[in-house]
This record gives sequence, C-alpha cells and structure tokens, in this order.
Amino acid sequence: MGHVSLPRNIEAAPLEQRRDSDIHALKPRRRGALERSVPMVTDREVLRAMVKVLRERGNASRVASFASITALWAPFQALTRLTLELDDRLHGEYRTAPVESPIFIVANPRSGTTLLHRLMSKDQETFASFTLGETIFPSVTIQSLFRRVAELDERFLGGLVEKGVRAFDKRVFGSRWEDVHRLGLFETEEDETFFTYSLQSPTTMLLVPYADVLAPLTQLDFQSQEKRERMMDYYEGTIRRLIHRKGREKRYLDKNVFHTHRIRTIAQRFPDARFVYLVRHPYEALPSFLNMFHAAWRTHSPDIAKDSPEIRALLRVGYENYRYPLEVARELPPGQITIRRYEDLVQNPKAFVEDLYAWLGQDVSDAFRARLEAATSAQRLYERRHGHKLADFGIDEAEVASELAEVFQALGYEP
Repeated sequence: MGHVSLPRNIEAAPLEQRRDSDIHALKPRRRGALERSVPMVTDREVLRAMVKVLRERGNASRVASFASITALWAPFQALTRLTLELDDRLHGEYRTAPVESPIFIVANPRSGTTLLHRLMSKDQETFASFTLGETIFPSVTIQSLFRRVAELDERFLGGLVEKGVRAFDKRVFGSRWEDVHRLGLFETEEDETFFTYSLQSPTTMLLVPYADVLAPLTQLDFQSQEKRERMMDYYEGTIRRLIHRKGREKRYLDKNVFHTHRIRTIAQRFPDARFVYLVRHPYEALPSFLNMFHAAWRTHSPDIAKDSPEIRALLRVGYENYRYPLEVARELPPGQITIRRYEDLVQNPKAFVEDLYAWLGQDVSDAFRARLEAATSAQRLYERRHGHKLADFGIDEAEVASELAEVFQALGYEP
C-alpha cells in the first residue's frame, strides 16, 4: 500500500541525443503578486511541425480533420486569450492569490489518476481543482459571468438554462468517451486544456498521428529555457485564478498524465510542490495508452493499422513515459515525490487515500472521511470494461520486458 522505494543501484535511463542534459533551472514561483499580465502562449514551432508533417505524410482525410479542428481551436483560443486579458482589468486581484504546496498526481496514461484525483477532490475544504468546463473557460471574468447567469436562471427561469447545458454536456461527452474516460463539463478534470490551447501538448498527436515528429517538441522539460519560462508564467496565472475563485487558503490539486515530461519544470517553478506518481504494470498500461490514441486516429486515419509504424513510434513514447519519471524521482529531494501502485489503489481506494494523506501530512476531516467512504463503497462495484492487450498491437511481451528491464526491477513488477 505504501511508497515504492527505488533501488539506488539502478542507473538512470540514458537521455536521447535530442535532449539537453544541462537543463537550466527556472525562476521559482513568485511569492507575492504576479508583476505583470501573463499572456497565453502559442507554440508556433509545434504548429509549423504539424503543418509540415501533414504536407509530407498526410492524406485528404487527415488534412480535412486538421482544418476542421483548427477552425474550432482558433476561436476558442482567441476567446480565452481575450478573457484572460480582461481579468487584468476587471479582476487583477487574482495575481495575489498564493499557490502554496500544490499537489500534482502524475502517471503513465491509463494508470488510475482520474480515480485518485476525483476521490481527493471530494475534500473540498482542503483542495481546489479544475472541472473540465473551468479548463475550457479559465478566466475569472467569464466564470463570474457564468455564475451570474446561473443565479438569474434559477431565479427567473427555474433552472431551464442549466438543464439545457447539462443535456448538451451529456450528449457531447456522456457516451462518446465513457469507455475510455468519463468526461463532463462539471466533472473534476486534469488541466491539459491549457497546454492544448498552447499546442505544447502530446494531445496534438491525437490529431496529427506522428509521434516521432511531435513528441520531442511537446516534452516541456526538454524545450528551451525561454519557452519553459513563458509556458510556466502562463500556467501559474491560470492556477492563481482558480485559487482566487475557490479560496485562497486551499491547496491546488491536479492530475495530469502528460506531466511526466514536465516534472522538472514544475518542480523548479513550484519548489514546495509534492508529486504522487502512480505506476501500473506496463503490460496493462501500454496497450491501454496505445488504444487511447488509436481510437482517436480511427476518426481521421482509418488507414493506420494497430501494428503500423505510427503505433511503433507511439510505443517508444510509452517506454519513455516509464523511464523518465523514475530518472527524475531519483533527483528530487527526499519527500517531494512518492511512487504508488495502481493495483493498491483499485484494491482498496479508501485505505490508499488515507495512507497518501499521511504521507502529505494532511488530516482527514470527518466530513471528507464520510464522502470518501460513500465514494469508495460505490467504487468497489466498478469493473473496468476494456482489456486491451499488447498482442492487439503486434507487440511481444518479451520486447517490453527487455526495453523496460530497469523499470520492472525498480517497481517490483514481474515480466
């Protein structure tokens, strides 16, 4: 149930040649107010790479899908940029909101982060987390507008607008992603939308299925110091907005499976951050990770087979998603990161959360304990409906065991 201790005699995974082994430290979190407006970032290098690789390898279906999604992304990004700028004029006090001892749950995709995040988020007196809707519209200005509309709707329309929004939410998110990841505008969610708006995100590979090109450009720890500073300035501003709205005494609680290649950057910006790294057996997590992307690719690239070169390139990213966090975990100060097994979480989620609270030095209130008990009682009835296998993608277990030999040894998993 407890922390996984890494053997010190396991050598760190070698860095690829594209990486800069001399990763410059970033400026730590500003203790006082943000000195200036923190603009949204657009990673034009990633955008140019997406266009270039589509010209070279794309077909009509992929190009049409890219054009349609871009037509949706661009106005949402522009609206978000505008409303974030309005915050500085109308709600500038958000810049003084403290971000103290934030907690980041990281993992390889499909490793239980959503379950743990949503359980801990029920401790509403202690933690502040984003919902999906709040990541799409993070502005204090627009959230204040939504709150005012909700008040008027309840007062004069009997909640008619809310019913319409929830019906739309269920129609768009309710069934489409249920087998992969339950989504909803009002569901507690990871904050990857901020990185997606900026294109500094592996989610770009859902649309442009070329991990060999995009993965090296979207692993933030290995970008230029200037790009990392700019991205974290913007990211810190979104977190401060949330803390300002939900309570300045609260700790930021996040989960993000794509933070595995941002741990160094986040730890440098937030030196008092705590990291919870969830691990799941590679034989289970890797095929689920590959299927998550392949399911999206089928909508615009049905010609990409499960044993294609594109899947093999994505598999190499999956390997690195295991190696790199363990490498960083050996470098972080003692007590800043804990490594926990997915299997322990799903076996007894209540005990898992309570043990994690002890590691954090956080008291479990009576109110939260009751909510946790109710939530985990229902969780015991949960059965995962997908059981993807490595063989589904033409991958041999022996290959994975060989590629991740040090990972298996460090985490105590049997090949």
